[in-house]
Amino acid sequence: MTKRILRCASVLWIAALPTLSAAQWLDYAQIEGSANNASVVLVKALRDGQLTAVPALITASAARWEDGQTVAIGLTPRWELAGGAHQWLVGVGAGANSYRSRGGATLEEESSLSLRAQTELMGPVPGGSYYALLQASTFRGGAFATVQYSLQGTPLALETSYYRETSYHAFNLGLRFALPIERWFVRVGATHDDRTRVYFGLAYNGF
Repeated sequence: MTKRILRCASVLWIAALPTLSAAQWLDYAQIEGSANNASVVLVKALRDGQLTAVPALITASAARWEDGQTVAIGLTPRWELAGGAHQWLVGVGAGANSYRSRGGATLEEESSLSLRAQTELMGPVPGGSYYALLQASTFRGGAFATVQYSLQGTPLALETSYYRETSYHAFNLGLRFALPIERWFVRVGATHDDRTRVYFGLAYNGF
């Protein structure tokens, strides 16, 4: 089932590529999958007309792994704590979440509102630039962290990330390749939870 979902989602993603790039109705979109895992992330920034403030973010995400799946939506206002070459942003918001177990003798379901917080750091470093993000949610002890290092003058970036909730955790390490189409990237690497497998992803970054 997961493989069929990934195939369908990938076809729809590629078909929607020109529309997303032209209309810019999303600021960030990502789909990723491995043998037993799949995830989708969508982000829209609520910019004001004068671009005088750091925009709040509307996010929607879904993740599916071997014995569970989760869906979340949220609104996170953000503020700049430091500007200049190295920018530091923080955000605090609220969301709605649901979880459902897959497989096993007992079906577990949980839904609730949540509080969420995040911090972002970005700027130049020798040979390129960096971006770091840390997010936390009160729903099932959710946490996500990622660090990216983009190599100057090349289409390559190194990525690492960690995802955790009450019944699941995974660590990713991989590469991001910029496509000839502006703002679009292919992502490939390895994910490790209870075992290691290859993941593949496609992303659009309009920020």
